[in-house]
Amino acid sequence: MKGEPGKAEATMRLLGEADSLALKVDLQQQGALVSIRFAQRDDAQAITRLSGTVHGAGSIWDGQGQRPGGQWFHWSAVRQADSVPRAKRDTTTATPPVAHGAVPHPLVGFGWTTPPQRSTIIFRKATVWTNTDQG
Repeated sequence: MKGEPGKAEATMRLLGEADSLALKVDLQQQGALVSIRFAQRDDAQAITRLSGTVHGAGSIWDGQGQRPGGQWFHWSAVRQADSVPRAKRDTTTATPPVAHGAVPHPLVGFGWTTPPQRSTIIFRKATVWTNTDQG
């Protein structure tokens, strides 16, 4: 698409095709609804119709279409932004590594910063139930 709203000119081409093979399309837009019509390259009477919705900032369009024979299909279009040359990175200065905080054990809000030390614990005058035949 090129031009301003209300005066937009649109062409369509398949992915990988040269710009010289683009087809001129009839584009009508009312708010977020869009209607597109175009003739096939080899048969001007065979009209393909697309109707759909423009999402977000206009970068994604999708909807349903109808082929000249009457078959319905789903379609989508994703806007590819013009490439902008990136500035070269300065590799002479190194960025310092990011210092992360201590990881708590267990991984909860009030854990220890170091894991607890293993120790032996004796329970006296206690009843222990087990999951065996002996109880």
